[in-house]
Amino acid sequence: MKTVLFFTDIHTGVHAAEYAGVCDRARHYGWRVVEIEYARTDRPAEEFIAEWNPCGVIVECGNLIGEVDVPAYTSVPAVFIDPRLPASCAGRLFTVEQDAGAFAAHAYRELAKLRPKAYGFTGWCGWQIWSERRREAFARILRRNGEPELRAFDMRWTRADLLSFRRNLAEWLGRLPLPCGIFAANDETAERVAEACTKAGLACPDDVAIIGVDNDIVRCENHEPMLSSIAYDCEGVGRTAADLLAEQLRR
Repeated sequence: MKTVLFFTDIHTGVHAAEYAGVCDRARHYGWRVVEIEYARTDRPAEEFIAEWNPCGVIVECGNLIGEVDVPAYTSVPAVFIDPRLPASCAGRLFTVEQDAGAFAAHAYRELAKLRPKAYGFTGWCGWQIWSERRREAFARILRRNGEPELRAFDMRWTRADLLSFRRNLAEWLGRLPLPCGIFAANDETAERVAEACTKAGLACPDDVAIIGVDNDIVRCENHEPMLSSIAYDCEGVGRTAADLLAEQLRR
């Protein structure tokens, strides 16, 4: 049985669903999938490739801070999910990338129904390419529709200091014209925004309407009031990546 390595930051959230999608297609292709969580190891990718001698690799790059170390993976056929690639590699690799514009357009359609006086964006902690792409796409849509300029919460927060993040976010929300609409990078961020609204004495959705991404049922439906979210076909991403890898192997 051929082996495929699935490199991911950590087995959680959308990454776990992408892995499930890869495994679903692997059953069709007769592959064994081995997951490598690079956040839990200090070993280079080349060592894992040498150890397992896979027929190919799929690399989830969404949580990488910098550009992908492409040479580390391309000794075998490779597919990259949401990569930040060096300019020299643009258009030369097999990639699966989310449509940030589609997420932003859906968020705008929903928030615009409430006729907010301002639009905001709250990004994910640290610098993440998928979060930045959603912010940029949302700003473009607002400009195209003649809306007020996007107000983005630019503090780089960390999960290690959620108290400071909550306080700063509450202060930022308190300075926005009301009512306002907030597009959050994902559902965990949307939940943080809702908590900060409570601290700031703002009502959701009357004062602040929030929409996130991922359709995390546990987060969205167990919050009061329930959070709105845009579904993201994470398993479909994994299946598409597996199909692209299979296409390379056929060639």
